[in-house]
Amino acid sequence: MAKFTGKNDFANGDAVTAASLNQITDNLEIGSDSFSGTFTVNSGVVSVTPGGISRADLEDSSDVNTGINAAKITDGAITTDKLPDSTSTTDGVTYEKLQYVSANNKLLGRTTSGSGVVEELDIDTSLAVVSSDDDTIPSAKAVKDYVDAAPNFVPSSVEGDTDYVKLPNGLIFKMGSVAGGSAETTITFDSTLEFTTIYSVQVTAVDNSATVYPVSIKSVSNTAAVVVCDTEVDSIYYTAIGR
Repeated sequence: MAKFTGKNDFANGDAVTAASLNQITDNLEIGSDSFSGTFTVNSGVVSVTPGGISRADLEDSSDVNTGINAAKITDGAITTDKLPDSTSTTDGVTYEKLQYVSANNKLLGRTTSGSGVVEELDIDTSLAVVSSDDDTIPSAKAVKDYVDAAPNFVPSSVEGDTDYVKLPNGLIFKMGSVAGGSAETTITFDSTLEFTTIYSVQVTAVDNSATVYPVSIKSVSNTAAVVVCDTEVDSIYYTAIGR
């Protein structure tokens, strides 16, 4: 089995000359039959046969300096399906092998426009440090503190026969008016946001000249109030407070 090949066409009687010797070295190549399965040779160039190196051959080294370093990993090469699964103990890439987060209160993501490198985002942890910066992420605590304090909070309202507002603490105010003209009038509260508890109902009865008439509340439920007043009353205005 030839390990090397070069000039191999000598004949009996050939003289050994400098030219002949040079041909031996100039044309010297590794022979294709010098390997068995692991490597192939093409014009003297050695390449690894597919499957020639097993996983065990790669993992036998105990030298930590011979592994794959960051420079050998293409940016974006590790996809999300290759990251650790919290329910698995056999993940190839563990959390310990990922980039360390530089400090506490950091979240990995990206706020820079377009796709690109993962970035560290700051997490706001309390109302005192809540920022309007798009590059920060509010924690659950910061959101709760903000809603509880409700700075500059503008309640939403619904226009129609009645209006209502709901405060962050759950308190509901409903306001509206109904036509008078009867000794007993039922005020039906707007059902867009239903009461589960009524705390107070206030009513005012007036005629077309804005004269105020006595009015009393006969009964109250979570959906309506029945009031009694003079038949001269043209409009009954009410405010209901509850949750």
